[in-house]
Order: sequence, then C-alpha cells, then structure tokens
Amino acid sequence: MRPQANSEILDRMPPSAIEAERALICSALVRPDIIPDVADAIAAADFHNQANAAIFRHLVGMAADGVTIGLDTLRLSLMEAGELEAVGGSAYLAELFQTTYTPSAYKTHLAAVDKAAKLRAIIGTATGMLRAAYGNDDPAELAGNAAERLLAVTAASARKKPTAGDVFAQALQSIVEPQDDQRFGLAT
Repeated sequence: MRPQANSEILDRMPPSAIEAERALICSALVRPDIIPDVADAIAAADFHNQANAAIFRHLVGMAADGVTIGLDTLRLSLMEAGELEAVGGSAYLAELFQTTYTPSAYKTHLAAVDKAAKLRAIIGTATGMLRAAYGNDDPAELAGNAAERLLAVTAASARKKPTAGDVFAQALQSIVEPQDDQRFGLAT
C-alpha cells in the first residue's frame, strides 16, 4: 500500500494574483505597446485564471499579427476562436476595460503574476518530488534531481524568447567569426 501525503499545506489554494492578472490585461488593452515586453517576460500559462490566460494569449497573438488592439477586436478574436463565452463573455471584457488600473504600473502587476506563477511551479515540482519519494525511487537520484528541477523553474522564466534579430545576429556571428577548429565560415 502506497502512503498518501495528506497535510493541511497540500489542501491550500495555490498562490495566485488574479487582480494583478486583470490589471495587466487592462493595461495591455489601454496601452498595447506594452504587450511585447509583457510577452517576453511571461506566457499565458503563467496566468492562474484560465479566462485571463485565454485573453492574454489572444492579445499577444493579435499584437504579433499587427491587429489593432481594442475591446472590439479582442471580442472578435475570442468569438472567432469560440472562446468568448468561456472567458465570461462580453460582460467580462467590458468589466476589464472599465476597471481603473494605472497602465503605467504594469511592471508591478507583471511582477506579481510572475511571482505567483513561479511559486505554483515550485509547488508543482515539490509535489512531484514528494510523490516520487513516496514511490520509493532511488534517494540519491531524487536528491540529485531536486535542485536541478527547482532551479529550472526560475531559469525557464528568466530566459527571454530570442527575437528574429537575435537569431540573425547569432547566425551572422557564427559565419563571420572563426570557431576553434576552423579558419572561417560555418562548420561543415
């Protein structure tokens, strides 16, 4: 019989920053120019509220496609994807748009969403390690992987997505600068 990890701590709600999520979305609706910066720092999966995650995913996609960001275009994007009702309908979007958040404070809201997402990821990782330990896996292997798994939570969110310019610059650099075992050009 496998022991169960029953504890008051495991029954608690995971960390979230729902108001910060809402404020971040509102800020993006009012100031679409912040969307690339926000999208470089967090992903839709970092939102705890699934409706907010879907809305953010649409905002990022619209910005990437060069679509004018606004309440009507967001509503249309969600409607075309069949997700409008799942996020709370037009009423929820209007509520977000009418909420009074200070768009210039978006970095504060971004930090709160990111922090809550990292804490949830750490809890998920620790819970997985707990399950593995109860499963009688190899203790040396579990201990060896623990730090790596926990550090990966922070490292994954700290990495910025490379831009097309970054990729091009990296490729150009590898062509122009010789590598250790070659005189010039790309390795063949």
